[in-house]
Amino acid sequence: MRFLIDLDHWQEIKATLLRNRLRTLLTAFGVFWGIFLLMVMLGSGAGLRNGVMQGFAGTATNSFFVWTQRTQKAYAGLPAGRRVQLTNADVVAIREKVPEAEVVAPRNQLGGFGGGNNVTRGRRSGAFSVMGDHPEIQRIQSLRIDGGRFLNPLDVEETRKVYDLVREMRAQGLAVLMISHNMNHVFEHADRITVMKTGRVVGTRRTVETSHEEILRMIVTGSMQPTPSSDPTGRQTLRAVG
Repeated sequence: MRFLIDLDHWQEIKATLLRNRLRTLLTAFGVFWGIFLLMVMLGSGAGLRNGVMQGFAGTATNSFFVWTQRTQKAYAGLPAGRRVQLTNADVVAIREKVPEAEVVAPRNQLGGFGGGNNVTRGRRSGAFSVMGDHPEIQRIQSLRIDGGRFLNPLDVEETRKVYDLVREMRAQGLAVLMISHNMNHVFEHADRITVMKTGRVVGTRRTVETSHEEILRMIVTGSMQPTPSSDPTGRQTLRAVG
């Protein structure tokens, strides 16, 4: 305390600073620059952390998503570039073989993991993420519903009962007309698939002679003709037209 109120010490400090003005300015600038950079780095780190946390908001921190892509090598007579397709059987296998996975929620996303797609209704169109989920997704992600209600396990169980009945009728040689949006169920139970869009028939394909990609293209584009590729690698792309 005595040093703080000692006038001689303050006069000596003032005289020293005035005699070495350049050194005083450089020292003050260095201190200021160091504090400024520290504030910038702390602010950038906090902003990055908040952005990442906001991006994962509403999602369980101990969850992860798995998706497939195309194979890079030929295997067992199958060509390279083959699309690996996950099915409901894979979901059952994961639940049985990985008991540590408390929740397994399959998702069918239009266009794959890439995200948004052009969706057309009448003359209006826009880019949206279109996904089909099971009720278990509510334990992984917090989803906001603007209207109606979300699916529950009873809905899925009752659907299974319907398809069990379809299998029995098919085994008896009876004809069954199914109207469904579930691609996996359609490919599992149907012999022929007819796609309709805006009240007209787009086309019919035999299940064993088509693929998920072709049926999705017919649903989105409303045409049986493949769309020209705009990918520089030459891969076929999916384009929705109004």
